[in-house]
Amino acid sequence: MGAYHDGLMNRFAPAPVKLHLAARRHFFDVLTTRHVVVVNPAAAVHGPRHEAVAGKTLQMSVEQAPTKVAIP
Repeated sequence: MGAYHDGLMNRFAPAPVKLHLAARRHFFDVLTTRHVVVVNPAAAVHGPRHEAVAGKTLQMSVEQAPTKVAIP
C-alpha cells in the first residue's frame, strides 16, 4: 500500500489521492469483514492533508446595481 500511495502522490493532486485511498480502504474493509483477508493493509495509510480554499465572493459595483427594484 505504501508503494501504491507514493505512486498516486507523484501523479495526482491531493483530492483524488484521498478518494483513491478511501476506496481502497473500504474495499479491504469489506474483505476483512467477509474473512477473505485477515488484516486490512490499507487501514494504516493516510492520505495527504487537503484544505479547500474558498474563492473570493464577487461584489457588484455601484454602476452594476439596479436603480429601481420591481416589486410584483
